[in-house]
Amino acid sequence: MDVIVVLSDRKLSAADARNIEKLEGMTRRDGLVALFVRINPDARVMSAEPLHPAFTTFVSSAAFVRWKPSVYDEKTVAGRFWTEGTQNEFRQQWSYDLTFSAPITLDPEAKTVPKK
Repeated sequence: MDVIVVLSDRKLSAADARNIEKLEGMTRRDGLVALFVRINPDARVMSAEPLHPAFTTFVSSAAFVRWKPSVYDEKTVAGRFWTEGTQNEFRQQWSYDLTFSAPITLDPEAKTVPKK
């Protein structure tokens, strides 16, 4: 089960934080600034999407993010996300260096699929 980490400039509901389309809409409409990162069970970043109202195109890729976990277990995710300098893609520029720690909250709608 992947873990989604959202670091933002405001408090978000868990449902909003899990929904990248909703976050993109909040960015365009309300000026949300955030970083949405999906991490797989092996602690590898599968995708990272910086969100900023100045962006003309949303960019989601693991290629632009670095990740150093300090804790990654069933209860907590913590560490550092950063870019190697300023990224310059799709006629946009961005950089970030964020350190965080957060509890892992399970999606209440997630279901266990029985093995066949």
